[in-house]
Order: sequence, then structure tokens, then C-alpha cells
Amino acid sequence: MRHIQKHNRSKAGFTLLELTIAAAVMAIVMASMIVGLQSEAQNLSEMTTTSHRKRSAQVLLHRVEEALEFAAGTAPAAWLINNIGPGDGSLQVDSSAGFPPNGTLLLEPGTARAERVTFTGLDPVTHTFSGLDRGQRCTTPASHENGTRAYWAGAACALENQLGPPVAQWEGQALTAEGPLFFRGDGTGFSFRVPTDPAGGTDYFDATGIRWGSKVDGNPSSNGWSALAYVPTRQISESDVETDINGDGDQIDTFSLGQIRLIRWDAFSNGVPESDVALCPPIVVQELCNYGGDLDGDGFQDPIFLWNPVDGSLRVRLTIVSGLQNTRAVVNRISSTMYLRNGSL
Repeated sequence: MRHIQKHNRSKAGFTLLELTIAAAVMAIVMASMIVGLQSEAQNLSEMTTTSHRKRSAQVLLHRVEEALEFAAGTAPAAWLINNIGPGDGSLQVDSSAGFPPNGTLLLEPGTARAERVTFTGLDPVTHTFSGLDRGQRCTTPASHENGTRAYWAGAACALENQLGPPVAQWEGQALTAEGPLFFRGDGTGFSFRVPTDPAGGTDYFDATGIRWGSKVDGNPSSNGWSALAYVPTRQISESDVETDINGDGDQIDTFSLGQIRLIRWDAFSNGVPESDVALCPPIVVQELCNYGGDLDGDGFQDPIFLWNPVDGSLRVRLTIVSGLQNTRAVVNRISSTMYLRNGSL
């Protein structure tokens, strides 16, 4: 009688087909593990970047406080002393005190002829702004008459009249701890001076009072000025980062992403600032064409710097894109109010 031999799998091992299937399953498992590890590594990298940028915003506030420890602030403004047309490339004012060597002018805010004008040169003797680029930030070039007030657009200055001021005098309302505050300007900068001894010592007083100035190229100068200024570096859109950054219920807005810089210059020297230092990476957000606008959806404007010369307070309010998580922007808001011990110039 023939005996039929039974195969024992535990002794005979896997067949070739079974080995192939097992190898395929293992490959799928390993691939899934690798993808998972890569995803975890990406998430960890994003979390690390976000944490670093949040710290950078806190460091920025600390650096601003250090720069302003003994400062007195101002909101630069002057009067046009000639008529200008919409195509003119220069304009002259009666004083250029406090205006940085380059930046943006604001003309006739709150009116149909409101215009923002960038400039690249400033003659401190004739008080002439040159290298003008007209109709910036979605405004239109216009004619402006002799006697028009020209403001440094960077400064957001609280109005002295807070009881229903005329529309032509203000550009927005910010919500403060004391309530709504009317202000004029974009709030992307702040001009100031500090007590200075030109001899390099600590004698900060003369017969008339405090000797104001700034360090210029590392040396104290009674002609020196300083300013904090927002400098855009690139643009981002809400649709790209899948986030309603300003909380207005849509994802169609475009923003500038930039950094805060500390610049210092000699008021009697033409050209670029002698000192220009970044206080943070490019993480600070401003809505394109609406610098100082509402960035948290509460119906009030949010200038970065809001200066109140009446009580010497400077509110610093930062909206930052601190990173991306799964292609969505991480938005943080940080604010601080400091009181300048030397008040206003």
C-alpha cells in the first residue's frame, strides 16, 4: 500500500508565493513607517520654527524697550512750501526734523486727494524730498498746494481732539485699554531721540536742558536721530497659506511680510542711514494697501506703533506669521504698551 506523505508547514517552510506576499506586505509597512516618520519630522520642524519665531517676536519687544529706555518721541510733520503736480519728482517743506533719509510721506489724509509718496533722498539744508514715487499703496498721484501738511506716514499719532474730529484729520481708530483712540498715519514706524553727550561721557545737559541726539556710526551725535521702521520683504496671500489672517471671514487678502529695523542717521548728512539693524526676522504682517489696518477682525485698526504724545505712551502691537503647520499659517498677536519717561520732543 502506498503511503501518502503529508507536508508539515512548520517544517517545510514558506512557499515562494508566500515569501513574495510577505515581502510585499513588509515593504508596504516599511513605506508607511517612513512616510509617518517623515511627517513627524516635518511636524517637529514646523513646531520648532514656530516656537523660534514666537521667541523672536518677544525678543523684538525687548529690543524696542531697550532702544526707547530714555527716549523722547515725535511724529514728524512739515508744511509744503511749493505747489506740486501729480508728476513731480521732488517736493520741499519748511522743516525735515525727525524724517528719516528715506521712507513714505502721507499727504492730505482722509480726503479725495490722499496720497502716499515714497522718497529715497532728503536734503537736510533745503528740506527737499527727492526720488519720489507717487501714488503708493493703492493711492493716486494728485496735485497738492503750498501749505499742505506732509506727514511721515510711518508714525501713527493719536489726535489731541478725540471728541469727534473731522474725517480729514484722522485715518483710523485703535482700541486701547482706555477705549477707542483716533489716530493719523500708518503706524509702521516711530521717530525718537535720546539724551546724548557728544563728548562721549555722561553729561547730558546744557544750559537749555537735555541734549538730544543719537549714536551715529557708533558715536554720540547731537545731530543724530533714530527711528523704528517696518520694512516689507515679500508678499503672502491668505489663499496660499489657507488662513484668514485678519479674521474678516474670507481668504482673499494679500499681505506684506517684513521686519522691524532700527535706523540711525545724522540730520545734516545726505544719503542712506549710517546704521540700519534688523531687530527681528521677516515675520511681521501688514495688509497690502492698508498698513495699520484691522488685523484681528474686531473692527478697529491695528497700527504696529501707536504714539500718544499727550501721555507719552507707545503701544506696540505685532501680528506675526510664526510658521506653517500642514500648509496653514500660524498667526500670533503680541502687544505691549510702554511709557516714555521723557515724553514727547
